[in-house]
Amino acid sequence: MRSIYNEEIDLVWSNYENMINRLGFYRMLETSDEELQQIFTMKYKDLYYQVKNANIDKGKTKGEVKYSILKLRRLIAVWYNHNVWEMNSGIHYSRRDEHKQFPRFDRQNPDVIPSIKTIHKLQAKVLHQYIEDHNNRVDELRKKGSKDGAKTPRYIRNLRDLRTYLIAECKMDTDTATYFTKLYGSVVATKEVNDFSNQTESFETPEEIIF
Repeated sequence: MRSIYNEEIDLVWSNYENMINRLGFYRMLETSDEELQQIFTMKYKDLYYQVKNANIDKGKTKGEVKYSILKLRRLIAVWYNHNVWEMNSGIHYSRRDEHKQFPRFDRQNPDVIPSIKTIHKLQAKVLHQYIEDHNNRVDELRKKGSKDGAKTPRYIRNLRDLRTYLIAECKMDTDTATYFTKLYGSVVATKEVNDFSNQTESFETPEEIIF
């Protein structure tokens, strides 16, 4: 079952992916958690207009556009309550909204800030992409065959291999390589490396989506 928040999650991930691509592998790992939080912070109004314009472009009715914006607000509330996002605003509900379906923000245009937990998951995704790129490169080299007796790099098959290549290829010191290897391992252990868009089909509740 696809999540009812699928479109909104895809939009969030698109924003994050653009930021990751702009920063690149090394800055994603070398920048402090607090700095990355600032870099990945988004304004609610920016997300609001992205959702609105995307739905208008798809030819949706006014009612459908309003519902998509409401889903965005609900997603923000759910992820705020589950430590995916932080905000410089509180969230409240009217007294008549018993089921908490219509979240209201205490500020007109709050910041949507990734938690440290979310920053670590984004870093794990960068490491996951590094592993995939490395292993694809090894595939290509093996297909072509080694030239001049050059030694073909090994696949990264486990955490020990990852740590070895972070030191040898990425020139990390041993402590930093160990830290990121453990970070990646902890995220993989909970199956949270997938992105926002392809992790939604097997879950029914927004609390469980990726985070």
